[in-house]
Amino acid sequence: MVLGIWTLLWLFFLVRPDKDGQYGELAYFYSHGYESRVESLLGSGLYEYLRFCRQNLPAGSTYRLEGLGELSVRRVRARYYLWPLRMVGDDPDFIMVYGDTGRKFPGYRFYLLDEGRGSVYRKEGGE
Repeated sequence: MVLGIWTLLWLFFLVRPDKDGQYGELAYFYSHGYESRVESLLGSGLYEYLRFCRQNLPAGSTYRLEGLGELSVRRVRARYYLWPLRMVGDDPDFIMVYGDTGRKFPGYRFYLLDEGRGSVYRKEGGE
């Protein structure tokens, strides 16, 4: 009896109408590699920018990410993708700016540009 009810609940869960393409996404995730999965989660622009930063920043650096919402899911995913770089709130080695925020960062100088996606600033006095 319990097994029958459990089976019916799972069948309802699998065929309910509010899935909105989740099965297609799941098939995509199972059929593609890690980098393709990350790109689909972050979006191609943010993914390319983060990959650029990951390749060009020294290992063990600290950073602050600008241009994404403070508590957004994309920010959390970006932080996960950039590991082992460490995100800090105050006094980071680098400030990564996704998009054009128009902000100035006193004590930091321009370091890298990822054409059309964002830029990176390095703390003055850093090597």
